[in-house]
Amino acid sequence: CTMQVKFSDGSDEEMTSGTYVSATEIICTTPSFESYGAVRLLVKVALGSEVFTVRNIWYSYYDDTKASNCIAFGPALQRLECGRLSRFVIQAKDTTATSRKSGTDQFVCQLSPLETPKVVSSECTVIDHDNGLYTVNVIAPATGAFKISVKLSEHHIRGSPFDVNVQSALEQVRLSGTPPENLDKIQTIRTVDGLLCFK
Repeated sequence: CTMQVKFSDGSDEEMTSGTYVSATEIICTTPSFESYGAVRLLVKVALGSEVFTVRNIWYSYYDDTKASNCIAFGPALQRLECGRLSRFVIQAKDTTATSRKSGTDQFVCQLSPLETPKVVSSECTVIDHDNGLYTVNVIAPATGAFKISVKLSEHHIRGSPFDVNVQSALEQVRLSGTPPENLDKIQTIRTVDGLLCFK
């Protein structure tokens, strides 16, 4: 059974034929909306000479993601601690620099040493949130100067590669100030907002 399927943005519309499969499924080839741009469309169907359906079903056309428009941000792009998990976020953007609202982009991220070829490069884990955002997990294998490259289809995103300094996690534990009195009577040492507290 052949049906008519209409894609409309309210002012412009394109028609195509569809094939009835079941009470809940119609198969059709989407028409080209390239001349109208990336828009959200209302889809309606009609059987033969019958009127089009009134129920709203939405379909979105989108521009492809462009690597040079994509951005990345987060603590892992500033500094890393050796052996500890850190993260940053990629925001996918299309050819018009508009933030993407869907996923499936194949970003490839790698952490590589700048001047220590003996250190093995580390692949980063990319998590697709299916909304245009991607979380990247990074674990540095050694201390020193590294770079993080982020590519899409072999093209670097904006700012890539990023230079990062990997420090030892032990460097974060530093004591300063006047020690408390009666050290031999201290029973508990804990941290509050990064400060050592004695009890």
